[in-house]
Amino acid sequence: MPAIIPDGAAVWIKDTNKDSVEPFVKAKVVKYTEGRGYTMFTSDGKEKIVRPVDCAQANPDGMSAPDNCYLIHISESTILANMKARFANKLIYTYTSNILIVLNPFQPLPIYGNDKMQPYVSKPLGIAEPHTYAMGEEAYKTLVKTQRNQALVVSGESGAGKTETNKHLMTFLAWRSKSETVGNDIAQVMLLANPVLEAVGNAKTMRNNNSSRFGKFVKIAMSERGGVLGAVTNKYLLEKSRVPFQSAGERNYHVFYQLVAGHKGKAALALDKGASSFHYLNQSGTTEVKGVNDAADFERLCSAMASTNMGGSDQEDIFKLFAALLHLGNIKFNPGSDEASISSATSAALAKAGELFQVRTDSTQCTRIRGP
Repeated sequence: MPAIIPDGAAVWIKDTNKDSVEPFVKAKVVKYTEGRGYTMFTSDGKEKIVRPVDCAQANPDGMSAPDNCYLIHISESTILANMKARFANKLIYTYTSNILIVLNPFQPLPIYGNDKMQPYVSKPLGIAEPHTYAMGEEAYKTLVKTQRNQALVVSGESGAGKTETNKHLMTFLAWRSKSETVGNDIAQVMLLANPVLEAVGNAKTMRNNNSSRFGKFVKIAMSERGGVLGAVTNKYLLEKSRVPFQSAGERNYHVFYQLVAGHKGKAALALDKGASSFHYLNQSGTTEVKGVNDAADFERLCSAMASTNMGGSDQEDIFKLFAALLHLGNIKFNPGSDEASISSATSAALAKAGELFQVRTDSTQCTRIRGP
C-alpha cells in the first residue's frame, strides 16, 4: 500500500474540466479517510474527495531538475510539471535516466553550433546540460571504446521535431569524427544529402512546416578510430498520396515550390505563372510559408546536389521530371462519354508534359483514351 500523503501537502490531481488544456491541477490535502480517500481543496477553492490512485504528491514549488529521476516525487504529473518549468526557461531537453526527451520550441534557439558541441566531448551522460549532442557523444565514444555497433532512435508524433533532432545528431557526429577522417571530408558530404532528402520527402503540414513524410534509417560506417567512412540512407513508407492532393493549409513536397520559385529557366519549363497556377500546388490554398524562402532553398538544393556528385545536366533532367508532374496535374478530361478525351483547354499542359518527359502526345497517341 502506498504511503499516505500527509495533511497540508500539495498534490496533483486529474483535471476533470472538459474545457481545460491541462491534464493535472494542483490541490492541497485536508485529510485522509480510510476507505474513502483524500479530502482536498483545489486551487479554485472547491472541496473534492479524490481516490488515492487519482492523486500524486507534488514536488516543492520552484523545484526542477535536468533529469526526471532526480525529482523527490516521481509520477506522470510531476514529470510533466518539471518539463513544463524547464520549457518556460527555454530548456527544451530533459533526461529520464539515459533517455532524452525533447519539447519542440517551434523557434530557433542559440543552443547549437560547433562552440556548443565542445563541452560534451568525453563527458559521461548527465554531467553536462541535457542535449542532443550528449546523446551523440555517448554513442560515439561507446563505439570507439567497444568497437560495437551503436543505435540512436529518434521517435515521436508528427511535429515533435524528429527531422531537426536527427540533423543535429548527424551534424555532431560529423564534427566529432572530423579529426579522425582521412582524405575527402565524407562526413560533410553526408550532411549535404539532408537538403536533397528534405526537398523531395518533407512538406508543410498543419502541425509542422518541415514534416518528414517518409521513414528514414541512416547507417553510418565509421573506422576503428571514429572517422566517417561513408553512409547509407534507407527510406520507407513515402506518402505518395500527397503529390496529387493536400489538405487545407498544407503543402506538397518542398521541391515543387522551390523549383517554381528558384529555377532560372522558368519559361522553358513553363513555370513562370507561379505555384498557384498548378492544380497539384493550389488545392490547399497554401503555396507559401511564413519565414520560408523557397527560391533561396532552391539554391541550397542545387548546391547540395552538386556536392553529392549530381552534375548540372543530371540536375536539370530531375527538375524536368518534377516540372512535367506539375503539368500532368493540370490535365483535365471531358466528362460524359464512354471514351475519355482530354479537354482542349488543357492540351497545352499535356503537350508540355510530353515534351519534358520526351514522349509523343499527338491526338492519335494520347489525347483520346478508349475505355475498357
